[in-house]
Amino acid sequence: PFAVLAGGEPAGFGIIDRGGALTELSGIAADTARAVLLRAFYLAPQWQGRGIGRRVCAGLGPLVLDVHPTATEAFVLVNEGNPAAQRAYAAGGFAPTGRDLADPVAGAQTVLRKPVA
Repeated sequence: PFAVLAGGEPAGFGIIDRGGALTELSGIAADTARAVLLRAFYLAPQWQGRGIGRRVCAGLGPLVLDVHPTATEAFVLVNEGNPAAQRAYAAGGFAPTGRDLADPVAGAQTVLRKPVA
């Protein structure tokens, strides 16, 4: 887990997952052993729309490598009904993989990928 701070104040959080839903990425990730999943990424409503999510996604590489030093790619699943999140992830360097996953609770999820460097 990690905290997102804005001006020294808590603005949100996220989780870099080395396991969990990565099994769902089999056939999507080049190597699931060298992949991570950004999960539960959340910004409080008062911090949304300020570019914070984009900056977090753009600067994710060092955090990912701190958690998983051999990681080569990061994935995120974003609800197809959340265009604001899709824009933030795209602006932060995530690109569509062309694959979607069906989640019985959350609905259709678009799989996005970002190389880790």
